[in-house]
Amino acid sequence: MADSRDTITIPQRALPLQRAAVLWPVYLLTDAEAMVAGEPVSLAPLSALEAGDAGLIESLLPEIRQLAMVLASRRYQETSPAAARLSDAADWLAARILLLGLSHIALPESSLGQLAIANQRLAALAQELGLAAPRAEALLLVPPPGDASMLMQGWSGIAFENMMAASGAIARTRMMRVQLRLRAGVWLTRLGL
Repeated sequence: MADSRDTITIPQRALPLQRAAVLWPVYLLTDAEAMVAGEPVSLAPLSALEAGDAGLIESLLPEIRQLAMVLASRRYQETSPAAARLSDAADWLAARILLLGLSHIALPESSLGQLAIANQRLAALAQELGLAAPRAEALLLVPPPGDASMLMQGWSGIAFENMMAASGAIARTRMMRVQLRLRAGVWLTRLGL
């Protein structure tokens, strides 16, 4: 499990990350996972996405849900009792890391364990498929008040230049989906899906 001493504390409005590679900011409205979990969904964070230039809407990216379900199904045993929900938060986080190319994610301290599990699941899958294992590092986030908790902030090595020209989160998400389909296809083809 990750230790909070291994993270960097950042304020809600973070300074750009300093790293050798160029990283692009990504804001993801995690509404799809909330809907699957049966949680009430507020679209209040959508206004924050509209103001930024790298906001995406998860419910318009079904590849994230598909990969989360694939990861969850790999743990399923027919002899185990049926769970109320097949996937867990670590499956969704792993799918986001892989498909969005996230190298850093702003997380509250309570989610560091989920990140460690997500990284382990991605490493196991990558080893089995003979692919490079993606891994994300945590930046400790002071949780914002209210609905902004559905807004995940991360940084990706995927070039988002074309997406930046789109006006609005829905248009940006549709443009990004093309890249996500290609990224998901590589992994799902190796899995025989």
